[in-house]
Amino acid sequence: MRRTLFIIIALSLIATVSAESLPVYFGTYTRPDSGSKGIYRSTLDLETGRLSTPVLAAEVASPSFIEIHPNGKFLYAVSETGDAGIVTAFAIDAASGSLNLLNRQPSRGAGPCHVSIDRTGRNALVANYGSGSATVIPIKSDGSLAEPTGFVQHQGSSINERRQEGPHAHSINVSPDNRYAYVADLGIDKIMIYALDAEKGTITPYNPPSADLRPGAGPRHFAFAPDGKRAYVINELHCTITAFDYDPASGALKEIQTVTTLPENFNGSNTCAEVRIHPTGKFLYGSNRGHDSIAVYGIDQSSGKLTFVEHETAEIKTPRNFNIDPTGKFCLVANQDADSVVVFRIDQETGALEPTGSKVAVASPVCIRFLQTPVRILVAYYSRTGNTEKMARAVAEGANQVPGVVAALRQVADASKEDLEAADGLILGCPTYFANIPGEMKTIIDNWNWKMGVDFTDKVGGAFATAGGQAGGHGNVVTSLLLFMLNNRMIVAGPLYKNETTGSIWGEPGAAAVTGPLDPGISEQEQDAARNLGQRIATLAKNTKHP
Repeated sequence: MRRTLFIIIALSLIATVSAESLPVYFGTYTRPDSGSKGIYRSTLDLETGRLSTPVLAAEVASPSFIEIHPNGKFLYAVSETGDAGIVTAFAIDAASGSLNLLNRQPSRGAGPCHVSIDRTGRNALVANYGSGSATVIPIKSDGSLAEPTGFVQHQGSSINERRQEGPHAHSINVSPDNRYAYVADLGIDKIMIYALDAEKGTITPYNPPSADLRPGAGPRHFAFAPDGKRAYVINELHCTITAFDYDPASGALKEIQTVTTLPENFNGSNTCAEVRIHPTGKFLYGSNRGHDSIAVYGIDQSSGKLTFVEHETAEIKTPRNFNIDPTGKFCLVANQDADSVVVFRIDQETGALEPTGSKVAVASPVCIRFLQTPVRILVAYYSRTGNTEKMARAVAEGANQVPGVVAALRQVADASKEDLEAADGLILGCPTYFANIPGEMKTIIDNWNWKMGVDFTDKVGGAFATAGGQAGGHGNVVTSLLLFMLNNRMIVAGPLYKNETTGSIWGEPGAAAVTGPLDPGISEQEQDAARNLGQRIATLAKNTKHP
């Protein structure tokens, strides 16, 4: 039976001062009566919640939905302008925050209303509302868009003759592991499920093909919980939110609850728009247009079910979109029909929204996105048989699943000074026998630390070793070398490996020997454990950089 050894170590928390302000971008409608010219930018004070006066970042026709690339360098916008949908790519000027046009590509559908970026940063995924279709557009290394490579056309209708005469794809989101794409289609009351191939830039029908909503519900926007165990969709027409259990193995969604977004005594006209989950995973928010409110719910951490907290209505008018800043302190609400964005402070115990008094004028605002400098993880590996490389790829996949984290994969010999200096965290992988040869490993460390002159003091560190043959070792060798390299105090982040035969759990420095007969190859279970390692180190690095 094969044994794989994991030693997971991480730096203790480093005192890092969080940014005092955060750039924020607003998408708008540029219709003749709106007064808007395109995408606007502002900054959010993370202490007071005050927004600076918005200024024009780029002139573009009706950028009704925008998204920022995980690397923080590019912004993408869909123009909801009719039958010939357009997606525009911009480079973000790091100094000024202004947007510089890169190029445009057709969305291959009418009325594009939503764009997202897959977790590898390779593709822009677009939902075309007017034609009821979804498109995948590859992203080039310079941030510009290639020609579309993936496309699906929905079919069908539902019971609301005015709004559901045909398909209307309203949003597209990828799964935490980047294997699936979910398209909420208001016109056919389904969340369509597709297999995503990020390398090829394609989405293809999957089994199960969809998660079905109640007739007439009108699913609009969709969100995964931070832990990836559950997902939620807001239903525009029924004014409800549906909670699902998510099965990562099959991609299936199983309904567990549907709740209303409205008070019992409300009899007016209303449609829902946006749904957001707090970064802690403890609270969920949904917007009502008509009742003009943000509905707030607590999320049960064991069941995923929702419990109503409150409706916040202060200075809210047609909240087509809203967003929660990455720190979880503030909620910004875009008032489409009041030409304003208002800021609420979030109660960290209850999730309730408290008005801050901060409000800025933005003509017809309909989308809000924050620009946060991404946390960068470098996964460096040394592999002779290919096993460690496979595990390293899984570690990088896991790190890339953490929102706001970008992981790069390099062989040890190919890791440049620029790679090492840019990284906020480093995960080092090698065969077990190699980890226990201090001379060879020390050569690598010395090259990075002394010859390249890289300062590792403020970086998060992790390590893993794969056992590909008869092995016995001392995990403290890897630990001590990384201690030396990073010049900081380490803590054990927790073991990931359990010996199924003996029940022993490895992970303590100095107690990580494995014995065996050992079979070649890497199992899916072992790769899952490697992804978990990547997620844990990436999360620690993110919490260290953005406390």
